[in-house]
Amino acid sequence: MCWHDNFGQTSCCHTVNLLVEKYYPQLINCLAPVITPMHAHSDDIKRRHPEAKTVFIGPCLSKKNEAAIAMVDAVLTFEEISRMLDKAGIVPEQVMDSSEHSLARIFPTSGGVLGTLSYRNPDYAYITIDGMENCIAALNDIARGDIHRCFIEMSSCAGSCIRGPVMRKNKVSPLKGYRSTFSY
Repeated sequence: MCWHDNFGQTSCCHTVNLLVEKYYPQLINCLAPVITPMHAHSDDIKRRHPEAKTVFIGPCLSKKNEAAIAMVDAVLTFEEISRMLDKAGIVPEQVMDSSEHSLARIFPTSGGVLGTLSYRNPDYAYITIDGMENCIAALNDIARGDIHRCFIEMSSCAGSCIRGPVMRKNKVSPLKGYRSTFSY
C-alpha cells in the first residue's frame, strides 16, 4: 500500500481529492490509485445493466462534481431526496441493516474505509483525519516530508460523510450514529 515512497492516502473524499489537485499537486501521486465507492458502484451497475441510469443519493455536494468523472447519471443530496419524498407524502420505512457481513454501511463514518481493510502492512500506521482544517494541516505535514510510513483516510467533513453539509437539520449525535453503525 505504498504509492509514494512511504505514504498513502485514500481517495474516497472527492473534496479532499480536489484540494490535493488544486493546492497540493505535488502530492497527487500520494492518492490511492482507486476509484471512489460511488464510482465503483455506478460502474458495476452499468456493467451488469448497460441500460440502467444511476443516481447517487448522499450528504455531499462534491459528489455532484464527481458525477461527471464517475459517469453517474444524477446526484441528489439527502435534503433534496427528503424534500421530494415529503412533497409526495412518502415516509420511508426505517430498517437497520443487521447483516454482520455488510461492511459498506461503515464507509461514510470516520475511519469507515480503514475499518473495511482486510490487510494492513504492519510497518505502517493507519490514521483517520476528518475536518477540512485537519486535512489541510496533514497535507502541509506531508508536503514538508514530516509524515512517513503512514496510510491516512481523509474526509473533509468533521465526522466524515455521515456528518456532511447537506444532511437534514435534525442530525443525530455522533455517538448515536456510531453506536447504530457498529451495533452487534
